[in-house]
Amino acid sequence: MTPSSETNDVLLDAAANPFGLRLELREEGLECYASVPAADGAGESLSVADLTALLQRHGIVHGVRDEAVTAFCEAEDPAYRATPRRLAMGDPPATGADGRLELTAHDSQHERFQEDATGHVDLRSLHLFDNVEAEQQLGRILPPQLGAAGTTVTGRVIPGLTGRALDLTLGEGVRLDADSGELFATRAGRIVRSSHGLAVSEDYVVEGDVDLAVGHIHFSGFVRISGDVLDGFHIHATKGLVVGGNVGACLLESDGDITLGGMAGQGKGHLRCGGTLTAHYLNEATVECDGDVRVQNEIRNSTVKAGGAIRIPEGIIIGGECVALRGIEARRLGTPGGVRGRLLPGVDFRLLDRQRFLNDRRHALDGERSHILHLVGNMRERLGDPQASPPNIRRLLERYEGLENTLEVVEGELAQCHPDGHPAAVPQVNVKDLLNEGTVITIGACTLDFPTEQQGPLSVVLDAEEGLITCIPLRSLSDEEESSS
Repeated sequence: MTPSSETNDVLLDAAANPFGLRLELREEGLECYASVPAADGAGESLSVADLTALLQRHGIVHGVRDEAVTAFCEAEDPAYRATPRRLAMGDPPATGADGRLELTAHDSQHERFQEDATGHVDLRSLHLFDNVEAEQQLGRILPPQLGAAGTTVTGRVIPGLTGRALDLTLGEGVRLDADSGELFATRAGRIVRSSHGLAVSEDYVVEGDVDLAVGHIHFSGFVRISGDVLDGFHIHATKGLVVGGNVGACLLESDGDITLGGMAGQGKGHLRCGGTLTAHYLNEATVECDGDVRVQNEIRNSTVKAGGAIRIPEGIIIGGECVALRGIEARRLGTPGGVRGRLLPGVDFRLLDRQRFLNDRRHALDGERSHILHLVGNMRERLGDPQASPPNIRRLLERYEGLENTLEVVEGELAQCHPDGHPAAVPQVNVKDLLNEGTVITIGACTLDFPTEQQGPLSVVLDAEEGLITCIPLRSLSDEEESSS
């Protein structure tokens, strides 16, 4: 029997049997109803056995409700049987699960604290999202499932229903493998999920301050913060960082450019920039920048190292140390009777740091060698034999020989380390207004501690013929770059 023929199909007409019974199918064959219309009279007496036999004879083999059959046959009121009564009910087909998205990386809405090996939770370390890299699997789209099949009261199987397919729009940065349903990132960033969309964003925006509600930020993309960064937070943004407000004693890192209002580092603030650093001020901060450092107002009591130039043409540098491969320029240097500051233009700060480390290492090796010789001399003096070599003395002498070998390696590297020998070096300091006394400038092997103030505009350079640092009329750092190239 087809589904269409079962729909509201009369299986047994009341006039076709001595009981005056009417059987009909409803709901696509999922229900069977029985009645004895009042117009046909009560008919012959209908027992449970008679009704059961009639149901089976007309194919009603599934979902028969025995209690309903009994109630229909034993009802004393004819009006009860005159109303169609459901005697059998099949199983409707089930609808399968809808298609869904299964992520293997957390999106922007996920938040959790992270514990270290000892179970300690750093309240500044919130895991607000996962960083993803290009070609990393993000998850998969699971297809809709087929539901369980149903059965009509006549035993016919009704196929199950398939759930709805996932309504998902793929945004920028996401690729779908149509064969496997797997999703992949086409660029580094973070997952951003909306009600019907999925994308990988290269931007992370914080509206307001970086505080305990935001935590440390480590993002493989670009970070923009509209407010301040409070003390004690770390921000790492691979592609660039913009802070609309000011930064406290924090660590800020980026492989790209960094722009911020200013940093009050309190001697603990660090900036590491792979591009250009732009700020209104730097105060008691430590800066390492591969490109230019551009400051509007002042650099005060800070250590600033630049692979490009340090430029503060309308501001002042007070105290600290500034190292810049492509020169330094400022409106003013130092203050009258103020804190002494040191400037090293034309120097590769990485090589300078290495040179300083090697010098410290050489000093430590020399100190340990001298200490060993002193110990050996005292031991031999107590033994009364200047040539004696018991085991403890031999061990010290072996250590001394190892120090000699290490020292030879250190001195060899030192001989090859020339922080001021870079071909792009601009060994020049420009001062537009005033160079105050106490400012110390080192160019090459020469150092000059200016005993009196110098009125600008002027450039401080090295007179190669005289081997002295001197002041000349102001010339731009770019002119020096051109002449040295």
